[in-house]
Amino acid sequence: MKKIILVATTLLMVIGITGCGDKPKELVAGVQYFPAGEGYTWEYRVISKDTTWTAPNIVVVVADTSYYTVTCSESEMNDGTPAWEFKEVGDDGTSYVYVWIGDTEIEIYDSKSDTEPETMPAEIKVNISWDQAEYVEVGDLGSGTTVAAYTVESDEEVTVPAGTFTALKATAKSSVSVGGTVNVDAEFSEWYDADAGLVKRVSTAENDVAGVTYTGAMVTEELMEYNTQ
Repeated sequence: MKKIILVATTLLMVIGITGCGDKPKELVAGVQYFPAGEGYTWEYRVISKDTTWTAPNIVVVVADTSYYTVTCSESEMNDGTPAWEFKEVGDDGTSYVYVWIGDTEIEIYDSKSDTEPETMPAEIKVNISWDQAEYVEVGDLGSGTTVAAYTVESDEEVTVPAGTFTALKATAKSSVSVGGTVNVDAEFSEWYDADAGLVKRVSTAENDVAGVTYTGAMVTEELMEYNTQ
């Protein structure tokens, strides 16, 4: 799952990737809004809600709550390049991503053998943009993936179970093909704290045929507790 990359969720803005041979052999610590360190942990709550409406007045709402934890530790890629391992454990099982932090960009790998990382800026602030791969699932319509263009819009206060943070808010919109046949409109919002990293994420997707049927999905992820010391 790419949720890790949120703490981290998953990110593409190409700013000139250097070869592995040019990278320092020591492991570089995390940066603001993207903390990384041995033993760092995050716990998230995920609230999912699917809504289906069919004319004239049949409404079905399915809600679910789940949890996952992320643990950071020192590791390295198969070619010997140092990297941070982010291990996610949740109801869907266990998954990993590997992160290398440079002066201008952060590279995110799906596995130790991955040679085509997704990247994001090492410094994020208002008006900074990047592309991010997203997975969308909308009820019985199915699922699909898209690349959404995120832009940091503002610096605002956000409250989650882990506390109240002054966080940078990044948003994106995209059209996604789900189930191979239906296009849905998707919106994404993420809030990043300088010390905690990702503290909240909301994604919505909907297919609305006016007066006939509506299918929508909303997923809210919130930080429950964390340790970045």
